[in-house]
Amino acid sequence: MADYKPRTLAEKALDRLQHLDNRIGHSAARKLGRRYRKRAAHDFAERLRTIGPGDIVFDLGANVGEVTRQLAKTGATVHAYEPDPVTFVHLETNLRGLPNVVLHPQAVGAERGKVKLMRSKGFLSDFGRLSLASTIVFDTARVDPALAVEVEMVSFRDVLAQADGRVALVKMDIEGAELQILDMLSGAPDLLARFDTMFVETHQYLRPSDTRHVLRLREWAASLAQPDINLHWH
Repeated sequence: MADYKPRTLAEKALDRLQHLDNRIGHSAARKLGRRYRKRAAHDFAERLRTIGPGDIVFDLGANVGEVTRQLAKTGATVHAYEPDPVTFVHLETNLRGLPNVVLHPQAVGAERGKVKLMRSKGFLSDFGRLSLASTIVFDTARVDPALAVEVEMVSFRDVLAQADGRVALVKMDIEGAELQILDMLSGAPDLLARFDTMFVETHQYLRPSDTRHVLRLREWAASLAQPDINLHWH
């Protein structure tokens, strides 16, 4: 498991400040997060070197497939989930011809059901940038209600259940819905036993009030012997 403890005096100061539930604390969390993301990117690359044919990996929130392609290069079977129907067309096009990639046009959450996927204003005119921000959680001023679309959501439990064997790695970048999944996992040892490693992008910078929630989840993740859950990625 990687070490994400503060190493320098600056990091130690930021670590203390990030626990303040105010603008100073939220700013400190963002600054420390940028430092830790560099370590997480290195750890992600190192983990990929240990994965190969016969392994199973999941890309939750695949977007147009940039990370999916990285995962596919390992030779593992990659299950990629992307709920936005417009983005999914691009994903299919970009990954065409990769026999070890299985695409799923669905969102992933703590529960199954139909959900409203919200898109940013300007989604259709600046797809390359704004498709990354589609979300089922953040109903803020940046989204355009007229662009929302209903999508199917499957539960993370069901995602793991359909894997034929233990899952080597889960990459999760699902624009805020990760917190509900992590909360569920914290009380589900049977699910924790199903995978080896998880890299998660948390999105508290979009809703700073989630910062303390994320900090608690990071403490929980660091306490686990297995699996290795990295909440500093990206």
